[in-house]
Amino acid sequence: MPSYAQEEQSDDDKEMLNVLVVYSFHHDLPWQKNFRQGLLSGFEADGKIKYYEESLDSSRFPDRRNADIFAAYLQKKYQTRRINLVLTESEPASKLFIGNDLFKGIPHLMVNPAESANRDPNQIVLAIQDDIIASYETMLSLRKTNEVFIIGETFTPYIKESLEQLRVGSLAVSGIDTHYLINLRMNDLLSQVRDIPVAANIFYLPLFQDGTGAIFTPKDVAKNIAENSDAPIFTHYDSLLGSGVVGGLVNSSILAGEATVQKIREVWRAPGNEVTEAVVHQHIYDQRALDRFGIEASNLPASSIIINQSRSIWTDYRNYVITAGMAIVMLMILAVVLYLAYGHVALSRRRLDATRRKLERAQSIAHIGSWEWVVADADGEWSDESCRIFGSRPGAKLLNETMFDIIDPSEKAGVIQAFLDCVRAGAPIDLELGITRPDGDKRIVHLRGTKASNNADDSRVEGTVHDVTETRYLQNSFFNNQRLKSVGQFAGGMAHHFNNMFSITIGNSEILYEKVSDDDLRGYLHNIIKSTQAAARMNKQLLTFAKHQYASVVDTDLTEKAESLKSEIQLIVGSDVEVEVKVCAGLWTIPLNFQEFLAAVTNVVNNAVDAMSAKGKLAIGLENVKLDAEFIKNNAGSRVGKYVCVSVTDSGRGMSKEVLESAFDPFFTTKEIGGGSGLGLSVVYGFVHQLRGYAQLESQVGESTTLNMYFPISFQEASSAALS
Repeated sequence: MPSYAQEEQSDDDKEMLNVLVVYSFHHDLPWQKNFRQGLLSGFEADGKIKYYEESLDSSRFPDRRNADIFAAYLQKKYQTRRINLVLTESEPASKLFIGNDLFKGIPHLMVNPAESANRDPNQIVLAIQDDIIASYETMLSLRKTNEVFIIGETFTPYIKESLEQLRVGSLAVSGIDTHYLINLRMNDLLSQVRDIPVAANIFYLPLFQDGTGAIFTPKDVAKNIAENSDAPIFTHYDSLLGSGVVGGLVNSSILAGEATVQKIREVWRAPGNEVTEAVVHQHIYDQRALDRFGIEASNLPASSIIINQSRSIWTDYRNYVITAGMAIVMLMILAVVLYLAYGHVALSRRRLDATRRKLERAQSIAHIGSWEWVVADADGEWSDESCRIFGSRPGAKLLNETMFDIIDPSEKAGVIQAFLDCVRAGAPIDLELGITRPDGDKRIVHLRGTKASNNADDSRVEGTVHDVTETRYLQNSFFNNQRLKSVGQFAGGMAHHFNNMFSITIGNSEILYEKVSDDDLRGYLHNIIKSTQAAARMNKQLLTFAKHQYASVVDTDLTEKAESLKSEIQLIVGSDVEVEVKVCAGLWTIPLNFQEFLAAVTNVVNNAVDAMSAKGKLAIGLENVKLDAEFIKNNAGSRVGKYVCVSVTDSGRGMSKEVLESAFDPFFTTKEIGGGSGLGLSVVYGFVHQLRGYAQLESQVGESTTLNMYFPISFQEASSAALS
């Protein structure tokens, strides 16, 4: 008797047996499914067996290397677990353990291995007795016939062996004409089955492969044969029952599983190296097949098991009474429970209503609404805050019909595609888009959503919508200010250096101009001085934009300056452009330096003239305005307060959206190279903001352009308004 390596066991563990079960095939195959049922039933009844299960999921190994990989997997997974016994079912799993050191020293029980000659000393064989001849004779005793058709294949070893036994056994039965339908293609097999006489019997062995090498599930083949045959089908395997076969004296895989549990306990108590046979024959028949082929159940052996039997009227009545009685008891219990729980339910509803109100209040404060949209029906549910964000009355159904209509047309296709991707592939929705409410108000919303469930047929999408209009305006204002601040710091630093160099250049050139008498040289020096002075003036604009030069300001009444302003502008634009200046009555005074103001207006006028043809009209307006919260909400960077608005409107060709967005940027110009410095409007922007004002451009392609400059009536009032 071989010795087995065992770990030290506690007194509680000595009676507990840990078994590793390795199946050859997947659990869904009928025979193995029934075998596993009997095996686990026996484990549960024993109460002292703990089991682990593994499956090869394959009926054959392509080569030994695959077996070695699986063996290494088992060794690694169970090396830290105390396995007392290994159980393998059928040839592939048993073959894995023959001739290697896998779980060496542990008892190994092999159920139905195809070969056992090379097994190790600690490997015990449990062979399930397969009396195919007894099953064949049972068929003949139940239904007399002169003709038998045997169906099978010879590609699977144990089926081939059964066929050989039937060939020998059938010869001993006289007066029977035996036909063999072996290794046929499936279509040919079913064609011949249709021609089998109704008086004949069919004895079906499992068929895994046909003549083309195609793989089949034996139970599916049995079902096809039953559907195409008028003759009864008998079999030797319980795993084929329920497919239309009559049954017979079958090998019960459930009994095989139970017999295996008994053998496991025997091996654990007294290990050996013997081969044991287990007889698991059982008469099992299908009532539906018996009825179809006219076989009386009274002719069956007394120990027969009949499946799919019709229930008697008494059984139905008895079950009805029991069910009705249980229902009455349950209703009484339910009534008591409902009575006791009514108060709790009412309290829960009140709490739920309070929670709902708090949620709606929180959504209103945060400007975040919730929603659910059924894409297939184009219908949805919207919280009150969602309705308010989209400009609809809370609780209104109108939003279901107009939801996609209020989205900006350029973004509509992307939103629809995002919803479809969410439903089809589960992709989350995360979009920021513009909408136009029914009242014309434009908003920016952040839409988030996800599929409501993993069900492929569920087209519900749920999520939130957040009104981020004010947030985006503040962010844009911050980014613009930061950009201009950075450019201003750079420009200011460079301008200081250039200012020093221009002063030296002009001073030395003027001294040299006085000392030379040659007219040609004096002409060259004059050009140098003139060009440098022009560069110095441009450098002064840079310093103004960068806020590195501050001029003194005084309270100024632009009403008194209107005529001189018009005269200055008329001289700049010439007689071909009509200049009109309108001043409102009672114009407020504002703190500014008029010369710098005039320079800023001149920059605006020069740009306006360039945008017009040879002739045109230039309108300048001066009026009192009050900027409120609604204005600053739509114009980032502005402040609440009283302002004097100076507007300059030309009759030119207008600006595109792209040009309008970059018009105040330093060095941005639409003129050809050498046609402009790109600092004109930048200097205007810097001048207005230096006085805590606000500059705004309004234009469209093909229409006039208007520049509005808002000057606060006092620094103190503008600062107070900003703080409030």
